[in-house]
Amino acid sequence: FEAVEVHTCRAEEPAKVPFPNASSATGLLKNVLETRRLKILAYGAADDKPDWKQDGNYKVEPPTGFWPSYMDFFMEHFQAAYGSDIQLERVWMTSGGTAKILSGEIHATEPYYIYENMHNDELKKWNHRFSCVVMGYEQSFFSKAPNLKVLTDAEADKKDCP
Repeated sequence: FEAVEVHTCRAEEPAKVPFPNASSATGLLKNVLETRRLKILAYGAADDKPDWKQDGNYKVEPPTGFWPSYMDFFMEHFQAAYGSDIQLERVWMTSGGTAKILSGEIHATEPYYIYENMHNDELKKWNHRFSCVVMGYEQSFFSKAPNLKVLTDAEADKKDCP
């Protein structure tokens, strides 16, 4: 797995971007603090969890690999801010998760949900509100090369210009 770190919410001084105060929490954060569970959408079925090798093996307990370690690191900081009794709960689904995210039934997705997809016939990035970007990756697509003719500005006005 190759990725590029992207800084959209990064600060050289983390104290400048603190977790919100628990006493003034609203919405999803308030729900997490009241229930003491952070529910995240995880891809797979509870009885058939994925093994993506070094990216993440969820068949073992505790899960191992890059993405589980990423969430462990996040939870260390989240629990330091709000209490070590807050538990991470993975909600395993292979479809229908978007509706549960939008309704607030599930608080967030696993950070590996980086692939573009649709919701209500529109790209999710156009109809969802987002927070920080986790990382980026370069998409590579291959197709048969068409017969191309490179044009200069001088040729663009010619009648035979496609």
